[in-house]
Amino acid sequence: MWAGLLALLLAPAMAQALDFDGDGYDSEVDDCNDLDADVHPGADEVCNGRDDNCDGTADEGFDADGDGVTACGGDCDDGNDAVYAGAAEVCDGADNDCDGEIDEPYDADGDGYTTCGSPADCNDLDAATNPDSAEVCNGRDDNCDGVVDEGLSDCGTGGSGSDDALKGGGCDCQADIAATPPALPAAAVLAGLLLLGLRRR
Repeated sequence: MWAGLLALLLAPAMAQALDFDGDGYDSEVDDCNDLDADVHPGADEVCNGRDDNCDGTADEGFDADGDGVTACGGDCDDGNDAVYAGAAEVCDGADNDCDGEIDEPYDADGDGYTTCGSPADCNDLDAATNPDSAEVCNGRDDNCDGVVDEGLSDCGTGGSGSDDALKGGGCDCQADIAATPPALPAAAVLAGLLLLGLRRR
C-alpha cells in the first residue's frame, strides 16, 4: 500500500524529469528533440533542415515545385522542378544544379562563352574565337557574328602563293598595306627622270 502511494506521489516529478527542455512534451513519448524547446509535436515547421513538429518529415511545405528539394535544402529555384541541388546541368543558360555556375560543362575552351549561350560561342574548341574577340584577317569568323573578316580592307580570294592566300582566306590586312612602300606620284617620277637627264649633259 505504501509503495503504491509513493509511486503516485512521485509520478508527476518523474514525468517532469523526462521533459528536459521544458516544452511540456515527454522525450520518451513524443518529443523528438528534448534538448530544444522549439521542437515538439504541434510546433510550426520552419525551413531549417530539421523536423520541428516531430512528424517524421523535415521542412514539409517548403518544396513549392515538388522536386524533393526545399528552398532551404539547396533548391535555388523552387519554382522550377528541373532546378535543384544535384540536378544534371543542361545547356540552357540556367544554373540547373544550383552550384552557382551556368552551363559549366559546355565551355570546352574556357573562354567564358558556351555553345548554348546568348551570344553563343561559334567555335568552342578555340579560346580566341568568341563573341568578345576582335576580328582578325584569317578567313575565320573570330567574333561569332556570322561574317568572316568584316571590316578589313581588300578581302578577296587571293591566288596561290599570294599574300592573300598566305593569310588564310583572302584579306590584305591593314598592317600589310601600311608596311608596303607607297607608290610615287607620276609627276615625281617624271621630275626625277628629267633631273637625271640634265646631270648626264
